[in-house]
Amino acid sequence: EAGCPSDRRAAWTGGRHARGSPKRGRTGEGCNGLAATQVAAPEDERVVEQLVRNLLDCWNRRDAKAFAEAFSPSAEYVTGRGQVVIGAESISDLVRQAAPAARVSIRDTSEIDLQTHSGTVRFAWTSREANGIERNGTITCGLVRDGTRWLIDTLRNDEHQR
Repeated sequence: EAGCPSDRRAAWTGGRHARGSPKRGRTGEGCNGLAATQVAAPEDERVVEQLVRNLLDCWNRRDAKAFAEAFSPSAEYVTGRGQVVIGAESISDLVRQAAPAARVSIRDTSEIDLQTHSGTVRFAWTSREANGIERNGTITCGLVRDGTRWLIDTLRNDEHQR
């Protein structure tokens, strides 16, 4: 299931579950194929929920610096149009270039799956442009623990076309 915490792909694999029913205490293959118990602390789920709220708040305020601080330095961001952006600094440019009236909100409950050093969070979003056009999609984030905080290492925005 999950590999080494530094393996970006590890955060994209494994089962997902609805918020409030965390999968904890699973045993899986760790680095070098060694068995490892992967347990995240109960408060980590609340921290990740706050990370998502802060991310959207920073986007809506067009605070590029604070938005980029949610990402690891070498993070990968895939936009709804399929553009791949590498690095927190380049990701902050996305916020600077965003249309000023496009406010994003969470449409559906997040799904969170956390291990000790990595995890995923997935949520549906919606936005209404200044011209009245509604956009929506799903964002999936691969997370890594950096000391006492969680950072986004991969973000994939799957925008649903109407």
